Amino acid sequence: MSRFQHKHHHQNQNVAFSKARQDTESRSKIFTAMLLSVPLIWAGILIAVMMAVVMPASSHAETPDQAKWVGDVPIMPALTIEKGLGFAFDNPEGRIVTIYLNGDAHPDQVMAYYKQALIPLGWVQSTPNIWQRRNETLTINKTPSALKDLWKIMLRPKP
Repeated sequence: MSRFQHKHHHQNQNVAFSKARQDTESRSKIFTAMLLSVPLIWAGILIAVMMAVVMPASSHAETPDQAKWVGDVPIMPALTIEKGLGFAFDNPEGRIVTIYLNGDAHPDQVMAYYKQALIPLGWVQSTPNIWQRRNETLTINKTPSALKDLWKIMLRPKP
């Protein structure tokens, strides 16, 4: 190898080493940036999870305030569930749910509450106490019992 070729060979090696060093530095910067972004990603995920736990479901958020739900049926805060009287089951035509509630709410207040609560959930009122949604019917009736009057909410497949 001549002096000229030897000199150019060393220059080519120096250029190659310089380029390799730059590539390594560039990769190192990218790796460092990625490492620094990992805590930010985890913080974002943590915030999203916390918001999902704290924030109510969107369909529930659109209805008036209520303390309880039975499935996707809101329970008026002025009424309480009579445990042991209601039932729920699925059959081939759809689900059947019966909920009994008690409380001193006036019938006009109860009907006004459910009108306001059910519309955002996709229910359409067909009579003052009957609501329809897709293949289901929901009825709300005041029902006399031995000790006190109860409200009966029944969800069943459309006839």
